[in-house]
This record gives sequence, C-alpha cells and structure tokens, in this order.
Amino acid sequence: MVLQEALDESEAVAVDALDKAGRPGAELSESRAALEAMASLARIERAELAAAGRWASHVRQSRELARRALEVAAGGGQATRPGRLRGLDSSV
Repeated sequence: MVLQEALDESEAVAVDALDKAGRPGAELSESRAALEAMASLARIERAELAAAGRWASHVRQSRELARRALEVAAGGGQATRPGRLRGLDSSV
C-alpha cells in the first residue's frame, strides 16, 4: 500500500508540474520540474511493477507447496525437500 500511496502523490505532483510547464510563458525551471516529476513517477511505477512480480512468484511457489501437501495428504506422493521441485526457490 505504501507504493500505491507514493504513486498517487507522485502522480499528483507530476500533473501539477506539467500544468505549470504547459502554460504560456512558462519558465525553463518549470519544464525541468515537470521532467523531474515524471522521472520520479516512472521510478515508482517500476518499483511497483517489480513488487508485483515478486508477489506473483511468491503466489506461484505457495500454490506449488499447497499442491505438494495435498498430494502427500492423499497418499499420492512423498514429501520432497523444499527447492527440489522444478522452479521452487526455498530461499524466498
């Protein structure tokens, strides 16, 4: 949620800076501020995307562990040590 709040705030700052830079007679410093605000927004967007990717990986690994547990509980397989299955990273 912290990233979303930072994203919302950064977006508001960027919109304001772009409005100021787009006015007739805008100073060069206002254009620079708009570019900096957009760069900040892009950095936060990348961070949010990276966090979403990590979360998706965690969910995939959790589903695999649950599937393994169900197989063992149903008598359909033997438990294996974490990290022994394809694509399962026990360090996460």
